[in-house]
Amino acid sequence: MTRRALHGFTFSLALAAALTLGAASATAQQAPADSVAPDTVRLTFSFPVGLEATVSYTRVIEREEGGPATRIEIDGEYAMHVHPHPSGLLIEHLDPIATRFQATPPLAADDPKRVVYSTLGAPPSDWVVSGDGELLGLSGLDALEGSITQMLAPLALDEGQTQAALAELMGEPQLMGSARDLWRAMVEAWVDSDLVVGESLASEAEETNPIIPSVVLPYRYEYTLVSMEPCPAPGGSCAHLRMVSFPDPRELTRVMSDALQQLGLPTLSFERLVQLTTMTVLADPATLLPHALEVSKQVEGILLDQGERRVFRRADQTQLIFTY
Repeated sequence: MTRRALHGFTFSLALAAALTLGAASATAQQAPADSVAPDTVRLTFSFPVGLEATVSYTRVIEREEGGPATRIEIDGEYAMHVHPHPSGLLIEHLDPIATRFQATPPLAADDPKRVVYSTLGAPPSDWVVSGDGELLGLSGLDALEGSITQMLAPLALDEGQTQAALAELMGEPQLMGSARDLWRAMVEAWVDSDLVVGESLASEAEETNPIIPSVVLPYRYEYTLVSMEPCPAPGGSCAHLRMVSFPDPRELTRVMSDALQQLGLPTLSFERLVQLTTMTVLADPATLLPHALEVSKQVEGILLDQGERRVFRRADQTQLIFTY
């Protein structure tokens, strides 16, 4: 791996870590008992043990980090199984397979990302959640690492190259960030909330970066029950929910520039940086079992590299369809 490639790899991992935020305590606020409107919808968490589902997904990953823009598109499927766990529930994601893969510009045939994304798809982790709907951690990482290592074996990578590829493809910060986003959109943002169709609730909370504890940012959240729509849930209708979150751009710019210094990248800083996350889900209000889900995360700004201004953009979009 060349020095230039190593610098780019280090920067990419550093930014992935720095932009991975901890689980916020913010959820849609519950209305006081004496003010609950007649058309209020109560959202409760109740994933049944033994549940099985097929999940079809599309994931789009776009990057422009001071160099040429790249785009990766992955379509895939996996099975979701719910099992009992000493801490609550284990949600397994099994038998992942890619059904479509496209990269712009094209990746080399021996690029580890191409090998994994075109076969396995976006690497999934298993989740451990509490009985009241809190994401507690990941599971199954050793088995996932074994599968990916076996896929990479024909490339004859040395130990350092293998570890670098594993860190990029299934690093725990990235997997935890993805799990946190999906679980928050599915359950954590909504559990035990009372919402009225067409009304929005707002709240603020601080999020702490799990890799760099000094990176703490206040975020604003907006929660909306957009509508009640027909769906295959036992009750015949699902809640169409939307959450939008964003930090103050000036504070984000300052904190992320400081984080780059802490990560050993003293020549880099941000002139401007904005971030917006939008999550939508169609879920059974009685269980919060999702039927469709979309998470969109965008970060855009101007990166300064030894005083040179460069466009910085990261966009991640994940769409999932659940069939029970």
